[in-house]
Amino acid sequence: MQVQRPSIAKIVDQHAEEAAFQWLLRDAAVTSAKHTLLQLGRIDERVTAHLDGLLIAGDAGWQACEEGLAWKEPGEVFAATWLALLPGGHARFDKVLEFAVTDPALSRAFISALGWREWNEVAGRIENLISSRDPVMRRIGLAATAAHRRVSREDLERGLKDEDSTVRQRALRAVAEIGDAKLLPDLRHALSENSEAERFHAARSATLLGDPSSTAELCRQAMAGGRHAEEACSLAMRSLNSADSAPWIARACLDGLSSRAAIKGMGASGDPVHVPWLLERISDPALARIAGEAITSISGLDLVAEEMEGIAPDNFEAGPSDDPDDEGVARDADDELPWPDARKAAQWWQEHGSSFIPARRYLLGRPHSDETLQSTLQTGTQRQRQAASAEQALRHPGRILFNTAAPASRQRAALRSPQ
Repeated sequence: MQVQRPSIAKIVDQHAEEAAFQWLLRDAAVTSAKHTLLQLGRIDERVTAHLDGLLIAGDAGWQACEEGLAWKEPGEVFAATWLALLPGGHARFDKVLEFAVTDPALSRAFISALGWREWNEVAGRIENLISSRDPVMRRIGLAATAAHRRVSREDLERGLKDEDSTVRQRALRAVAEIGDAKLLPDLRHALSENSEAERFHAARSATLLGDPSSTAELCRQAMAGGRHAEEACSLAMRSLNSADSAPWIARACLDGLSSRAAIKGMGASGDPVHVPWLLERISDPALARIAGEAITSISGLDLVAEEMEGIAPDNFEAGPSDDPDDEGVARDADDELPWPDARKAAQWWQEHGSSFIPARRYLLGRPHSDETLQSTLQTGTQRQRQAASAEQALRHPGRILFNTAAPASRQRAALRSPQ
């Protein structure tokens, strides 16, 4: 009996579908509360394997990706962009770009593919994007070169003065990503702009570059409760010393700071003085998981490993994301976090809390130090690694911001290199 073998076309189509699907998994893993660098690397290996399959297939690989573009989905855009970046693929690149500029989610996948390739393979294409008359293309170009941490000061200065607000925002963010402290005057000027988003990105970058005067804008945005409130509160509490951060957040809670922003800020502060308040929040189903994450961030308590997981309350329904640009507005923002067992967590703190010194800053149970941050970048979850990256920038203003979204192989090489 003859065995029916799948056709070459089916195999190529499978590579295209899997490359797109695995990239979607990777895109979610980059900001995950569960995935580590090791796990991110395993996903990267699967993405690479399917991309290699498309590459070997030649024109048939491109045809499969081109047909997939009809779905107008991010994963398909990523795979097609990666193939279009091969030498001589300018027409293919332009075709995918037509899709990428139509939607921010597609743009992000396009940028990811540009970041996946080595710099010498994409530098020319990116520079053309930065020089485009189309503001969406200019923003994409800036984001792609920032992903490689290769933005020139000339491109940054031009981006900071761009007529389009989204381009200016991306340039403001990129200043901290490449650690260019000489542009601090431009960031301070942007703090007076009318756009709330521009002021946030200016304050974020200036803070990461060691400018304490910008923290006031972060605190203001945290209190305002807008799109960036939680990130603003977290970074403000990271940048302040405990003598200032603890009194500020106590007053802010009385003045209307949202509970989620407060919890994020307390976890970011690393001050164990906040743990009793955080333990009380575990009784609130809407805050229990994020409070548990903040306790872990300070104390290092692993709720899963220590068998302190509770169960979701009956009839609990998660609320939507606060981000109006979030595609998954109905997605549970705390979905990956464990439900803490309030009694066990409180008992653990009663037994171990005395070993933590109030007003001292901790990350995952260890006092802040370069060694703690390096260790977290190597073994922490993606969220914890993002925190360590920000802390590293605050400790060493002007250093390139470690990119926790880069291909895992590139991250591992950077972690092995002396800082």
